Amino acid sequence: MIQFFDENNSTVELAGGKGLNLALLTKAGFPVPPGFIITTKFYKLFIQENNLDRFISEKLEETPSNDYNALELLSKTIRDRFAECNLPPELLKGISDAYKKLGSPPVAVRSSATTEDTINLSYAGQHDTILNIVDSKSLIPSIIECMSSLFTARAIYYRRINHISSENLALAVVVQQLIASEISGVLFTVNPLTEKRSEYVIDATFGLGDALVSGQIEPDHYVIDTITNKIIDQKVGSKKFSLLPKLGGGIQSDSRDVHKKSSLDELQIKQLTILGKKVENYFHSPQDIEWAFADGTLYLIQSRPVTTLYPLTKDFLKGPPQVYLSFGAVQGMLEPMTPLGRDNITHFILSVAKLFASKLTYKTQKFLWHNGERIWMDFTSALTHVGLRSITTRLLTIIDPVALEIFQQLLSEKFLQKKKRPPFSAIKHLIRFLIFMLPQFRKMILDPINERENRYQFAEKFVNLIQQKSQKITTPLEIFNFYTKWMERSGKYVLTSVIPIIALGYLPLSILSILTGNDSLPLEFTRSLSFNPTTRMNLMLGKIAAILKEDPELLFLFKQTDSDELTKNFLNESLPKIAQNGIKKFISAYGFRGLAEIDLGRERWNEQPKVVIDTIKSYMLLTDDESPDSLFKKGRKSTYIAYHHLYSLVRKSRFGYFKAKILNFFFYRIRNLAGFREYPKFVLVRMFWIFHSLFLKLGSLFVKDGIINKPSDIFFIHYEEIEKILKEEMQNWKKIIEERKESFDREKLRKLVPRVIANDGRVFYTSSASDEQLSLKNPELLIGSPVSPGVVEGYARIVHNPYKSELKSGEILVCPATDPSWTPLFLIAKGLIMEVGGMMVHGAVIAREHNIPAVVSVVNATTLIKTGQLLRVNGSTGQITIIDKKSASK
Repeated sequence: MIQFFDENNSTVELAGGKGLNLALLTKAGFPVPPGFIITTKFYKLFIQENNLDRFISEKLEETPSNDYNALELLSKTIRDRFAECNLPPELLKGISDAYKKLGSPPVAVRSSATTEDTINLSYAGQHDTILNIVDSKSLIPSIIECMSSLFTARAIYYRRINHISSENLALAVVVQQLIASEISGVLFTVNPLTEKRSEYVIDATFGLGDALVSGQIEPDHYVIDTITNKIIDQKVGSKKFSLLPKLGGGIQSDSRDVHKKSSLDELQIKQLTILGKKVENYFHSPQDIEWAFADGTLYLIQSRPVTTLYPLTKDFLKGPPQVYLSFGAVQGMLEPMTPLGRDNITHFILSVAKLFASKLTYKTQKFLWHNGERIWMDFTSALTHVGLRSITTRLLTIIDPVALEIFQQLLSEKFLQKKKRPPFSAIKHLIRFLIFMLPQFRKMILDPINERENRYQFAEKFVNLIQQKSQKITTPLEIFNFYTKWMERSGKYVLTSVIPIIALGYLPLSILSILTGNDSLPLEFTRSLSFNPTTRMNLMLGKIAAILKEDPELLFLFKQTDSDELTKNFLNESLPKIAQNGIKKFISAYGFRGLAEIDLGRERWNEQPKVVIDTIKSYMLLTDDESPDSLFKKGRKSTYIAYHHLYSLVRKSRFGYFKAKILNFFFYRIRNLAGFREYPKFVLVRMFWIFHSLFLKLGSLFVKDGIINKPSDIFFIHYEEIEKILKEEMQNWKKIIEERKESFDREKLRKLVPRVIANDGRVFYTSSASDEQLSLKNPELLIGSPVSPGVVEGYARIVHNPYKSELKSGEILVCPATDPSWTPLFLIAKGLIMEVGGMMVHGAVIAREHNIPAVVSVVNATTLIKTGQLLRVNGSTGQITIIDKKSASK
């Protein structure tokens, strides 16, 4: 039950994270002060001997809330009970003998939980450390106190927000010789603020490091460039006092005037940098190291992974400077994607890219990278080549203006070096593609309606063909080859068939803005567009709800019955006939859609129809004026009002006759083509559903062969790995899948996802320009990109998951991003604020469709705005004002 650091049988289950790391570092020869670990077996025996298990479980169940005052009371109750307990004689003797073997020096007693100081969670500061224990008599209560710190209020809260069960918890205790340090502190082998991997950060103070770690003093601060080995930033902290060991045990404060003096000299900083590099290389990850200098000797007190970093692969961090844009930010889906889902998107984008670079393969492409269970797109060449940069700038202005600001910032600081021209091969492919596309654009300009219909029919035939052929596929190899074949063809369809429609549907908006000098009125032309599949979907749902609402019995049934029961009845085909047929018809038409639907591995509505039933129930509560059909008609009416107003303005201007002709020409094409903006994704998601079903079939075959546990586990295996399985290259896939699921679930908890990352490790959530706009001059004014005109006031509602929304009619929806599964919320929202996106993202398009003022690319909107705050949203200027509630109520 007790292990010394230099013994060879430490595991995280026995020694906890901190104990295991100290044991590993000791055995590797690092200058770790000696000590021993009281293992989790000791903790479990202590709990068992004192009958604490049931007591702790009951108390935790009695306090399900995360209210911190309640958790403090809960913690005190549990810890008081710990303090009343005694150690059995054999445990007492074991500790006493170990302490004597150590030499009975002054020691520090530290917690070491099994979930602590791991690569995923650090638990830094959650448990207790007791310093300068000088005899065995005071050692025992310190150990018990340390064990009870598993239930500090902060530790309970930390576990709950990270979804870590409190069942079967265990904690080891580290007893380590105390170093009476003259100088101590922490060393990060990465800059924790910028996440730049070539910078180390040191915080230092005089005396023991506890005052620094607990945040009681302002330390000295040093930033070191590990490439040049130079100190690039240095600040002497106030260090108003230091902590020193006290004779007889405990610690004391020393307030000597040392705050003007730097605690470290250049030689000591060099020693720390060398130690940091060695520890980082040993653990193969950036480290947070506690260290101390005593009598001129450097000691390593403990080391833990830096868990706050956005996860980046080693290969990604190599090579010349590169920058990457979040694919999820562009798509309005910031959640992680399953491994096979990421591979599927990679295959699709590669099928598009092959039109420009035919030699690209899945294995050789370097445009897409997977980091943090998400996809990142390499924008380096698009930004550094002069010819491409202007095109990229215009594109990003529409897609993600904040990302553009970040890229411009990186260009200005010379991280990216501008190049004179793109490679000849890229120019050749681009010219060839434009030559190919020119006839397509010509046809679309001259005869938009017929061309739109032709392309619609082509797309339908394309998807139906895949559907028909997929039904004949039975064997694992056939499934794999079928997917590969048809995915390779998908890009050409999207690029050559649909892009001309979208381009000619939205390009006129920019032309009309320039022509008329008005930005907001042309945007009105995109309201209530026909041929938008998401709008059609919403109208169908609204029609079903309206039919059910007309029948008093059905209205009562849907109001009084919860969605789970209605879903069960629908699946059993026992709903009343009108409801059963209506929902069945909708599922048949749109059941392939769902939350995060671009991820091949996510559940669809036809697999879980509860979401559809929830939406119908909410639509049945709407008034006639709030129904999808009514909103669609209102939007169309506002479009023609805006058109006549703009027509009147241009007729009165210089060359008004010709401007009016141009206005008519483009208005006609916007109304008939812009609705196709959602169609390519609509087609792709239908294709993805076919592939999703096929891979589930493959998963079932793998389950029969004992390779995986359940069919849906197939989505946690990569494309190339499926190929290996088919070649009978076996591994322990069940274990690998469980590890990947844990990583996926951890990433789902990530609150902030970068917009841009660089291969020096830096991550960017916003640009410096956006930071200035957001905070310094007017903290009550937020700035974003206007995408749907109009001004509205209402109370904010922060929503992260459309299926768990508490959005009420008339509130302003504030969210990270949206995809089509969010569409029902647009019926009751008064306005929209999104953290990402531009003019063309889903949320912007649907907001315009529903006549909702919307502002996107509002950095950190879901944290800067609080639910219940009164806001004014100006979708014409991009300004969001947080209004004082008292003044708003007058």
